[in-house]
Amino acid sequence: MRGLIGVRIRERRLRLGLTQTELARRAGISPSYLNLIESNKRPVSGRLLGDLAEALDVALETLDGSAERRLLSRLTELANDPEIGAPDLDPATANEFIARHPAWARCAARAMERYASASDDIQAMADRLSHDPVLADAVHAMLTEITALRSTAEILTTTDDLSAEQRKRFEEIVGEQSIRLSDTGAALARYFDDTLEARRLRAPDLDAEDLLAARPQLAGEIEALADRLRAETGLDAVGLAGAVERARTAAALGAEPPAPRSDLAAALAERAVAEGLGDALDQLLGSLGRDAPAETLSRARKELSRRTADALRAPAETLGRIGSAVDWRLSALAGALDGDGGLAARRLGALSDWAPAGAPRATHLECDRSGGVLARRGVLDWAPRARALTCPQWPLFDRGLHIEGRAEARVTTTEGYTLRIEAAPRGDGRRIDLILREDESAEGPRRPIGPSCRLCGHAECAMRRRPPLIGEARREGGG
Repeated sequence: MRGLIGVRIRERRLRLGLTQTELARRAGISPSYLNLIESNKRPVSGRLLGDLAEALDVALETLDGSAERRLLSRLTELANDPEIGAPDLDPATANEFIARHPAWARCAARAMERYASASDDIQAMADRLSHDPVLADAVHAMLTEITALRSTAEILTTTDDLSAEQRKRFEEIVGEQSIRLSDTGAALARYFDDTLEARRLRAPDLDAEDLLAARPQLAGEIEALADRLRAETGLDAVGLAGAVERARTAAALGAEPPAPRSDLAAALAERAVAEGLGDALDQLLGSLGRDAPAETLSRARKELSRRTADALRAPAETLGRIGSAVDWRLSALAGALDGDGGLAARRLGALSDWAPAGAPRATHLECDRSGGVLARRGVLDWAPRARALTCPQWPLFDRGLHIEGRAEARVTTTEGYTLRIEAAPRGDGRRIDLILREDESAEGPRRPIGPSCRLCGHAECAMRRRPPLIGEARREGGG
């Protein structure tokens, strides 16, 4: 793993748009020595490795191979698992797999983590169903009430010679049984809600999103921080564009392929935020929730930094003028931001319903091509709580989106929301940004979307693969 340190340093430097001369100056070494390090002709460790990590704004573990060692451990665990491993999987080849296909290796490790977590959850739920007295009593009471209610209803519907007094009494019994059944169901729902809330402590992504969404004035506070940094550093639109061009010119002079402008602008903005607003962001994070788990706070801090860097690149005032002129259409906003659909979508989600910007209520979903939800911003009520979009009706899976690079669809959710969904793929082709906006007055067909076929209330959906779990699904509003 240590033989890859030079490669990691070079890849990170190129991603940031730095020349060898600039990185060497920051680390306090000569460009020629850095060249030997990047070529793996000179070892590097200790303080120098720490200086290079700081200059590259990256964790030390990313350079020294400890992240890969943890990855190797996870893959070895996968290979030796009795359920999904195989005798012909040689753990010794995992190093080569990581070196040749790092993204696939990380994906396999995440799959192993999800599998292990899901196995633990299944075992815990099985134990609860078998041994939890509260759950057992509630389910037994509910089944008893359902049986009694059904028996009473059968008497009412099959017996013709009931007197008016008898019928009234049976109807009163139905009412009493219905109330008891409702109370039992509500108690059971509260019990599961409490259990879910306890389990969500292990979902730092959701907790971090909720932490930020609970702060109504957050958008204004972030804009104020970006304005302050802009005034202190001169990194307004003109200054940032100039810095990007200087970085591209320096790369060209060093015979290196220049990074895309949007990537360079993002790297410059993130660096400026890290150097100029670190303490301010820590204070803001502390005011959001000091008692949250460390992993939740870490993810919230990263999101605050990203939103501030985005605000530095695309000020709310400028975005508001553009957005009001184009009805806040994602494609038009992206065009005004040098084609950066990701930046446009993130800003739309972050500014959602913020009056000074005039932004509409919207939800931003950042997804990968398989439907995995990487981040959510804006109106979280419209976003699925699951970290994956499994319904095939999402425009994410449209063939036209993959070919033309754009998509728009009107949908009706199981919860009854009518939404317009706009999509913009990233330049790398691996991620897609979705914007969800309310669209009650829209005419024309609307797709039905739901969390999954088993939990979806759209009975006649043409894409349905399995029947719903509970009751008869709704039939109105299309599929």
